[in-house]
Amino acid sequence: MNYKIYDDYGNLTWDSYYHYDGINYQKAVRKDLGYFAVNNIYDKKVLTSREYLDEDEIWVINQSQGYASVDYTYDSQGRIVDETYYDQEGYIINCTKGYARIEYLYDDSGNEKERVYRDKREMEEGLTDAFE
Repeated sequence: MNYKIYDDYGNLTWDSYYHYDGINYQKAVRKDLGYFAVNNIYDKKVLTSREYLDEDEIWVINQSQGYASVDYTYDSQGRIVDETYYDQEGYIINCTKGYARIEYLYDDSGNEKERVYRDKREMEEGLTDAFE
């Protein structure tokens, strides 16, 4: 069974899994994904972070995605400019697709023109200063 919570803007902020043991509902870790719940953090209508949690509500790696948390950064016009992936300890990690960060680049008209994929090694060497 899924238990979902939505905020006042209609955003899904909490999505967790339970099983019924014949008496009570118990927290259940999805074996195929490796987590109990997803905690989506919003700033009003903008998703700023997604966390995968175990039954103790501690970060855990989502087995299908390869990370425990992802942070999203937006520019002053509300366009996404960065996605960065983290392990359960809060360190930057490469996701299952092989990158640790996506940088979104826009042209002068505000149209997305390019996505730059960085792996953990590139980030540690300081090659991601384009937006700072």
